[in-house]
Amino acid sequence: MTHNSSPAPKLRLLGAAVCLALLGAAPAPSLHAEPAAAVRRAVSPAAVLEVMQQAADWQLSHPSTHPEDDWTQGVGEAGMMALAGISGERRYRDAMIAMGERNHWRLGPSIFHADDYVVGQTYAELYLMTREPKMIAPMRQQFDFMLENPRNGSLWWKRRASRTVRRGATRCSWGLRPGRACTPPRATSAISISR
Repeated sequence: MTHNSSPAPKLRLLGAAVCLALLGAAPAPSLHAEPAAAVRRAVSPAAVLEVMQQAADWQLSHPSTHPEDDWTQGVGEAGMMALAGISGERRYRDAMIAMGERNHWRLGPSIFHADDYVVGQTYAELYLMTREPKMIAPMRQQFDFMLENPRNGSLWWKRRASRTVRRGATRCSWGLRPGRACTPPRATSAISISR
C-alpha cells in the first residue's frame, strides 16, 4: 500500500524558514562568480544550523495552542530532539524535559490511538540520554497493556460518518492513520528501549 504523507505544520514552517533564510543570506553572485559556489557558501552547515536554532527558539517562545501530547506537537518535539543532538545547546533538550514533566511523562488520552503516543518518541530519546526510568514508565505501562490486549483485524483507522468523536473520546480499537509520524515504528522503538 502506498500512502501520501504530508509534513506536519511545524516541519513545513521550519522548512520554509530555512529556505527563506538561505535565500536572504545568499550573497548576490557577481558577474564573474560561479553561482553554484555562492550557493555553497550560503548553505554552509553553520548557516543551516543557525536558521534551525532561530526557528526552534521562535517556536519555544510562541508555543502552539495544541495539547503538548498531541501528535502535531510530537512531530515538532522530535525535531527539537534532533536539533538538541546537533546544536550542542542544552536549551532544546531542557525544553523537552520540561514538557515531559508537565505531561507527567504520559502519552495522549486515547490508549489505542497512534496519534496519542507519538510524544513517546521524545520521552524515549530523553530516557536514552538520562536513563531516568520515570521518563518511560507510563509509556511502558501503556504499551504493555496494548501488547496484553492485542487488536484483532485491521489497524486502519476509519473516520466515522459522524464528526462527533473528538479528542478525549474513548476509542475501542487501535487506530493508525496513513502518512502520520505516529505509526508503529515510534511504538516499537520505545518498547525496545524499555526492555
